[in-house]
Amino acid sequence: MHSFLKIALVGLLVAATDARRCKHRHSHHSFPTALPTNASLTAVSPENPTVGLPSSSADAVPTTPSTPEVVTTVVESSAPSEPAVEEPTPVPEPTSVQEPTSVRETTTVRETTPVQEPTPTSATSATEPSSSSAAVEATPPSAVVPASTPVINAPASADMCAENQKTLLDDWGLLVSNGRVVESSVEGTVCTTYNDVVTLAEGKVAVKFTADANIVFDDATMNDNKFYSNVAVTKNVDEKLGDIASIPSSYTWSRTNTSDFRGNVCLDLVLAPEAHDWTSAATKEFQMWLHWQGDQQPLAWYDGTKATFNLWGQSWDMYQGVNYNLAGGEGVELTTILPTAGNMGASGTWSGDLKDWLVEMVNQGVVTNDYYVNVANAGTEQFYGDSILESMVSMEIILN
Repeated sequence: MHSFLKIALVGLLVAATDARRCKHRHSHHSFPTALPTNASLTAVSPENPTVGLPSSSADAVPTTPSTPEVVTTVVESSAPSEPAVEEPTPVPEPTSVQEPTSVRETTTVRETTPVQEPTPTSATSATEPSSSSAAVEATPPSAVVPASTPVINAPASADMCAENQKTLLDDWGLLVSNGRVVESSVEGTVCTTYNDVVTLAEGKVAVKFTADANIVFDDATMNDNKFYSNVAVTKNVDEKLGDIASIPSSYTWSRTNTSDFRGNVCLDLVLAPEAHDWTSAATKEFQMWLHWQGDQQPLAWYDGTKATFNLWGQSWDMYQGVNYNLAGGEGVELTTILPTAGNMGASGTWSGDLKDWLVEMVNQGVVTNDYYVNVANAGTEQFYGDSILESMVSMEIILN
């Protein structure tokens, strides 16, 4: 009996001791070691060469990838204490990353006879810049940049800061320009960078260019167009409108301002009764505005719209006046069309057949099918302010 009582007493003492140990184990916190993740390995891939349409001018702005963080989560363990778990051997990081071999070859731009271009012009209202044109204009998230593939044998990119400097892309019948409009003295500069020639998903060729404007505001010249950056067609121009089957075109743009800015994104055509004429009073200039700001208005906007019609699935308003800054003061008739719905935004994409536009101009009695299409280009006019425009333009003239 005494032996039984002793055994029972010893059992109670052991149970109490185990209870205290169990309580201690449940209050213990275990901090697991963070395992290496492949987030610390940065994949390296070749970037598409950027392209800009020097005035005539589209780009890819390289960005620096941010280093991903490895987050270690502290987990409270409720399991009993066990032998320490051996840490896994860290996965060794690669000692070097082999850069992919560039497939693109750079060719020298061939010198050819300079191609003259007309000076794009447009009039604006004589008003002070409003606060709505100030500040940095945000890029709408809806703008989608079409997929493109760099052309392997395209010339290397070129910066053009000199007035009327050009880059000829003769193999594709295109010309990128950094143009100066001689309307007034100006303090400031515009640099146009030709970035690349690319092929779009539908097989069309496009040019990327960047226009970097830094033009000081001046009350006396605020309404003067001072610079232009664009891409012009050099193949199949100087042909009769009636002999042209189509002019498939597209424009993708994105503008960022760091000050008040006046300017636009537009397509520009010049027709005349004679081939090779883009300067006389007999010529007729046509502009299509996609984006504009800084209170810029089309020539003779105060006279109201001359017509409204539908093209490419949307409504357009037509304005018309005479630009007396051209043809030695005799003036040139300028017809401008703008979307009835308004500005298409600081970032956007447009595509269509410009032949449809010219057919409508025939219907409106502005020209006839016997007029020659002597100039076709797309880009931006710059009046004042600090702004960067990234552009990708596709345009060609296809004959019957």
